[in-house]
Amino acid sequence: MDKAREEIAVNLGNEEGAYKEIWKITYDKWEFQLHPHLHAPAYYLNPRFQYSDNFSTH
Repeated sequence: MDKAREEIAVNLGNEEGAYKEIWKITYDKWEFQLHPHLHAPAYYLNPRFQYSDNFSTH
């Protein structure tokens, strides 16, 4: 999710006013749908993500 949000910012010229609302929407969706207790451990335990250079424990 963090990488997607960074890509959105870059694609919109890193102008906060252009991507701020989109970031809020993605954050709200992430918190409501994709961050329940089931998805967080699945991400953490998935070897594809766990051994990635960009692995986030946040």
